[in-house]
Amino acid sequence: MIIEIGVIILCVVVSMAVIFAIPAIIELRRAVAQASEFMKTTEKDLSATLRETEETLRSIRGITDKVNQVTGDVTSISGGLSGAAHDLRETTRHLERLVVRLSRHFSGVRAAMSAAMGVLINNLRGERK
Repeated sequence: MIIEIGVIILCVVVSMAVIFAIPAIIELRRAVAQASEFMKTTEKDLSATLRETEETLRSIRGITDKVNQVTGDVTSISGGLSGAAHDLRETTRHLERLVVRLSRHFSGVRAAMSAAMGVLINNLRGERK
């Protein structure tokens, strides 16, 4: 009789466990299905985001290359302008030296002409006297 009561209790416990386990298993199955659906949706969204990110990075690389090219062009132009400014300064110095020489030369010519005119006038006055 004790064995029969033990068997009955064991049957009741197993029956209760089965009764509580079936809904838990069903809910677990639903949760797994929902998680699987969520993973699929997330994967699609992530794939699209990754494609857009790659395209954006390509565009940024293109822009960076163009900026580098323009910067190189500006540097080249700046170097050319610097060289031209140096050449202009040298030309200005040569012209200043030339103007100083010509000024001295013409001052000398003017002094000589003035002296010659003075001598000529003195000679003409001397002959009249």
